[in-house]
Amino acid sequence: MTYLETAAKFYGEAAEKPQTGLCCVQSTPSQLPELIIPQAMKDMNYGCGTTVHGAELVGKPVVLYVGVGGGLEALQFAYFSRQKGGVIAVEPVAAMREAANRNLQLAAQDNDWFDPNFVEIREGDAFSLPAADASVDIVAQNCLFNIFEPVDLTKALKEAYRVLKPGGRLFMSDPIATRPIPQHLRDDERLRAMCLSGALTYDEYIQHLINAGFSQVEIRARRPYRLLDIASYNLDADLLLESLDSVSFKVSIPDDYEI
Repeated sequence: MTYLETAAKFYGEAAEKPQTGLCCVQSTPSQLPELIIPQAMKDMNYGCGTTVHGAELVGKPVVLYVGVGGGLEALQFAYFSRQKGGVIAVEPVAAMREAANRNLQLAAQDNDWFDPNFVEIREGDAFSLPAADASVDIVAQNCLFNIFEPVDLTKALKEAYRVLKPGGRLFMSDPIATRPIPQHLRDDERLRAMCLSGALTYDEYIQHLINAGFSQVEIRARRPYRLLDIASYNLDADLLLESLDSVSFKVSIPDDYEI
């Protein structure tokens, strides 16, 4: 079983039987006027930060969300877009797609402004997004890309770049490591699926974004996330993971620009 298959199995089980705090440390969803988040969505909030920045969502942008989870951030993005198909959620795990659809139906019962048609859930994955070139304003992902091995991370970032319109933005929230994670942890497929062992260092993370073509990267938040301790993870010293929220822009840099 590959690490991606392990992750799919892990999240398929999480969709069928949600467990609070199963993998990522849960963050408190943003409080927005007239937005009621169903408890089922809160129970499936497996992100490590947030990709929803209200001040950057004016003009009803079309958002492609990679890895729908329980649908919480898809619902938050729909709060700002409020249009049919304004949020496209891409999810490879069938059980997670079904759970998100159920949760969005619950959200429609609690929120008069919300129509489930605001969110279109499509089968697909980060490596081959079911969207045309330059077709969306925003791509977002929360605590997913850190699972990928570096070669797959490169594929996912280039796919995000492909589907973004010129000037489009990539919103990401991922764990990063304050020093390189030892190989014995990186090789543990379940720990990788749990967002604990695939994290890159800050410099590595930013370099991957630059290599994919994102010439402007801005940090929205950086905070302590989880401590991997000596005893539990067979380490020489405790290793701190941080949660990093970033926005990367698909913009052109003049050929004569010099750093």
